Amino acid sequence: MAPLVYNIGIIAGGIWLAPYLGMVGFSWGVLAGAFVGNFLIQFIGAYRLGLRPVIDWAPGHPDFKKYLLISLPLMLGLTMTFSTEIFFKIFGSFLAPGNIAGLNYSLRVMLMLVAFFGQAVGVASFPFMARLAAQNKMLEMHQLLNNTMRYLALVIPFAVLVMVLRHEIIRVLFQRGAFDAAATHLTAGLLVYILMGAFAFAAQTVVVRGFYALQNTLFPALYGTIAVIISLPMYAIGLRLMGAKGVALAIAISVTLQVIVLFVIWNHRYDNPDSRSVYAFILKTALSSIPLGLMMVWLRKYLVAWIDPISFWESVLIIAVTGSIFCAVLVCAAFLFNIRVIRGFIIRKKTNNLTVD
Repeated sequence: MAPLVYNIGIIAGGIWLAPYLGMVGFSWGVLAGAFVGNFLIQFIGAYRLGLRPVIDWAPGHPDFKKYLLISLPLMLGLTMTFSTEIFFKIFGSFLAPGNIAGLNYSLRVMLMLVAFFGQAVGVASFPFMARLAAQNKMLEMHQLLNNTMRYLALVIPFAVLVMVLRHEIIRVLFQRGAFDAAATHLTAGLLVYILMGAFAFAAQTVVVRGFYALQNTLFPALYGTIAVIISLPMYAIGLRLMGAKGVALAIAISVTLQVIVLFVIWNHRYDNPDSRSVYAFILKTALSSIPLGLMMVWLRKYLVAWIDPISFWESVLIIAVTGSIFCAVLVCAAFLFNIRVIRGFIIRKKTNNLTVD
């Protein structure tokens, strides 16, 4: 509920308060949405489960010390996750007007895809990881993490689909008012490069939670801080060689390298026995997404020859047709090449529907 209420608060603040306060109305909506979604609803839920707030002022309470030791590095680590937005705004300020907005919009579109696959999976998997860690069932914890990483690899072909339909997607989402066709072209061009890091953004939410489940928040925080500092030259080089596209590519490369190294460290540090099959599956998914993407490029060109995608509804039609054929091809490939992640998801979905019926 928290992210839904948070966004509703922002929208409501803009609708109700903007006539009186202007853009500041959205800021008050942020505050109200965060308070209700991230605090009030959570407090009510915890209260219904029987939890009661207790303040223990005893100095040196062991639980309080443990809480500080675990939470402070976690706060630092979470702060570093927002560094991407800070850096692209800093380096984007050296570019022509509109590039920062283009980077921001393209990042938002990529994060929509990540949220659909990765965010919910990361949040949902954490309590299971924490329980397995508490029971010292590391083998089962590795299995859960590996299966989750395989599932998140599905982000790769869908990221390729969004690359193919980037102009239509940006047009449908944003092109109105001051956001004209030139802005759509700029944002769509940047979206290609940012989408290269979509899988890494999704996987990051899961890999780091493996460490958190073991109550190891210090290492991810230190690693994340060092990785962010090391990535700074990538932004500078990308800006100099490719402009805004170079900044977008730097975002994708830096987060991908961070996640790869973090997952490798996890596998070696905690002796993950099935890590090689995870690497192989991710690589196979990435390679197989290339011909699938080329097929969708050809299909889009065919559709554009018959449908002029310059308006809203024509773009919606191209997205619907291409997306439907893409999903059909992906399902057929899953059964033809025995891709267990997709097959298992479809079979479980059918089973759940039959159970409900």
